[in-house]
Order: sequence, then C-alpha cells, then structure tokens
Amino acid sequence: MREMASVCKDGNGFIWASSKTGILRITESDYRIYQLPYKTANIINVKLAYNNSFLIAYTNNGQFFHYNELYDRFDLFLDLRISFNNTFLSVGKVVIDDEQALWIPTSGGLCKYKNGIFTQISEAPIRTQCITSYDQTHLLVASQDSIRLLNTNTLKQKSICGIEDMFQINTLFYDHKREVVWIGTSTDGLFYLDMKKKTLLPFSNFPKQPIAVITESSDSTLLVGIDGQGVHPPCGGAGQGALRPEECRTPDHPGVLRRHRHGGGQAESALPAH
Repeated sequence: MREMASVCKDGNGFIWASSKTGILRITESDYRIYQLPYKTANIINVKLAYNNSFLIAYTNNGQFFHYNELYDRFDLFLDLRISFNNTFLSVGKVVIDDEQALWIPTSGGLCKYKNGIFTQISEAPIRTQCITSYDQTHLLVASQDSIRLLNTNTLKQKSICGIEDMFQINTLFYDHKREVVWIGTSTDGLFYLDMKKKTLLPFSNFPKQPIAVITESSDSTLLVGIDGQGVHPPCGGAGQGALRPEECRTPDHPGVLRRHRHGGGQAESALPAH
C-alpha cells in the first residue's frame, strides 16, 4: 500500500492506516487489508477517524464507512453528496465526539451526523475549511471568512477573529495549557491565535509550504508535518533556536489574518512561553 493519508490507533491497540487502495490494520503479529465498498471510485484520498470505540473511514468526496466489528468489515453508512445534493462536495478532517457524533467540515458548510440524523449547522452554505476540539462542549471552526467557537449543544457560534476569504487553512491544533490555537496553512506558513487576547499572528521564519498536520511532541514542543517534506524536528521552548510568539508580532491588523507572499526560511517549532 502506498500514499497513506492517515493513521490512528483504536481502543484494542490496533494500528489502522488508510489509502485509496484500502485500509490496513496492523497487530503485533499480523496485518490485514480491508477494501471499502465505494459507491463511486473517483476519490483523491481516504482518511480515518476514531473515538470511543467508533472507527470510520471517509473519502474526500463524502463517502463514509463504519468498521463493523461483528462482521470484520467496513460498511457504507453515509453519502454526503446525496445529503447535500452536490456531486462536487469536498470533505475536510472529521471530528468524532465522545457521544459518537460526527462533525464534518465540507465545502457546503459544517454538518453533524448522529444516529442516522443529518444536520446542517448553518443555513448559508459557507465553506468550512477545518475543525478541531476546543473542550467537551465546543469546537473551533475555521470557515472561509472567520475562526469561530461552536457550542455543540446549542449549535450557537461566536466569532473569534476574521480571516481573508482566500486564506487556505489546512489544519488546527489547540494547546489547552497555553490557550493558543496553532494554524497550518497551504501557502502562508504557520500562525497562532491567542485565545485570551484574540490576536492572530504569523510564526516567523517558518517555510511557506503546505502544513498537513500539527501535533504536540511534549509539554514544550510541537511537531509540524509539511506535505512532501516530512516532519520538522521540534526545538524546545527553552532550547537553542526556539522562537517565542512575542518575537513574531506585527502591528498590521493583529486580529485579522493577512496573506504574505514573501520568502521562506529556516523551520522552527516551539510553544509560547507562559
């Protein structure tokens, strides 16, 4: 299998990896490849999501498959193209909450799926770029014009800051300890949003390359994966070469994300100082 799009670990300790050609499950002594029963095979990638004993695989065009542990197979349970009546729909990274509800960012807006019920969060079809968990009752939502906080119980949204329509956000990571949202973009590098001050700033000297994933390596470092270039090594908050957000401040509209087209630079990764 080649071109893995995502990897996850389930509650039994199994490792799962996804590609267009199938889903790979790895155990200590064996492996197995599962085929997905696509309705249409015109897909670009397949990703995985897991939480609370619920494992799904889903395609970029909205086909969703649930792992059936009883029959040891993946079954199709949702086709968003039908739900949205849109054959050109695209889907971002899905979040599964503790109640096994699916929160799905799409080009047609954010939606929720639980127990067979499909719900569109907003009436206007505003493109949702990506989402991530904020706490047990809230999600951070990056749409085409703003970053918002969504209450998953009431479905009410509150704008945190505005962004330009052409800004492409690939991934979000929320650092609970420091109350900072790290934002990976397609062409503008790495940014961070201070949730206390509601300021959104660029992280200086970071390559203007597509950032595919951001994750925490330790209490003081991040790992940032750049598409096609692997994972950039972290440098600790107190280590040599570490950058602090106060070194990256810009007076030009600190609350609104702006596009920057100039140069790359040496990659660094660090978390803000307390």
